[in-house]
Amino acid sequence: MGLPAANASRRRQPDYLFSRLLLIVAAAAIPLVALQAVSILDARRQAERRAATVLREQVHDVAEHMRNHLLTAEHLLSFLATRRSIRTLQPEACEDLVQGATGQGVAYTNIGFFRADGTHVCSAEPHVPRRSFADLAWFSAGLAADHFLLSEPRRGPVSGRMVMYLTLPVRDEQGRKTGLVVAVIDMQAVNASLQGDLRGAGGIVAVLKDRRIMLTRLPDPERWMGAALPTALLGATKVADARMMIATGLDGQRRAYAAAPIGKHGLDALAGMPVADVYAPVNAELLRAVALALVVIGLGLAAAWLAARRLTAALHSIADTARRLHAGHTDVRADAGLPGQFGEVAVEFNRLIERNDQRAAQL
Repeated sequence: MGLPAANASRRRQPDYLFSRLLLIVAAAAIPLVALQAVSILDARRQAERRAATVLREQVHDVAEHMRNHLLTAEHLLSFLATRRSIRTLQPEACEDLVQGATGQGVAYTNIGFFRADGTHVCSAEPHVPRRSFADLAWFSAGLAADHFLLSEPRRGPVSGRMVMYLTLPVRDEQGRKTGLVVAVIDMQAVNASLQGDLRGAGGIVAVLKDRRIMLTRLPDPERWMGAALPTALLGATKVADARMMIATGLDGQRRAYAAAPIGKHGLDALAGMPVADVYAPVNAELLRAVALALVVIGLGLAAAWLAARRLTAALHSIADTARRLHAGHTDVRADAGLPGQFGEVAVEFNRLIERNDQRAAQL
């Protein structure tokens, strides 16, 4: 009954040693892995801060360019609305004022003045596509406003381009609204000025109105002008300059976004970069760290397995000597050449055997 139990103990011995050596390997590896994880998390935070800085700089450039377009148009409309010839509805003098307001290098396709009933008085472009504009949404909303009003982008009937209408009511000496001065802002010119704010493949810049509609969005602005803002991007406009956020854009791509208020007409500037660009260096470092950790742990496991085999072989050698002695073999001796302390145990074991032999001989 004792032999099977001894054999079972011998079979369990390598597992016991190996498991204890694994614990030693784990005790050394786990702190290193934890330290590496903390380092990677810190690297991700630093990558996010760098990306947020880049996006804030980019979005401020977009906001500044759009603000400059609007300020230039507002100054022009304010000048026209205060001219006596405009306020007294004099077509000839009005035409002299608006001539030359459009052309190369100017972000307007047209500048015009209309009576309160919607009829045309004068404009920089002589072609007038209709007799009255009173039924158009941008005209009625502009006339109802007390100050500047910017419309959503739409296709201009004269130029055929996407345009926005910036309007300002004209008042007579008694303060009554007598008409409306209008700057037709060319979106092609706006997009051209924003083109330089794009950075990197997959990046976008956009101008939003009332946090619900895209006035423009580059690249491919013709596709996105006037599109509704995705719900996922509302958070980016609400946090503004406070932090960067991750969201899915109109094209279904996940990007990091930052926004900044333009400060006019409920407009916000938006800039985004692909998430991969934010975390690419960190992800590469993560892959290197994981590969290194796997190599180190693998080497540790291999060393533990080899050590367990060697230790087990030494233990088996001494145990076999004891079993043969127990079976009555008096000429058996332990292997004194076993490594380290196992050799010392074998020497002492042999001394014990020799002493027993001497006593047996004396008896």
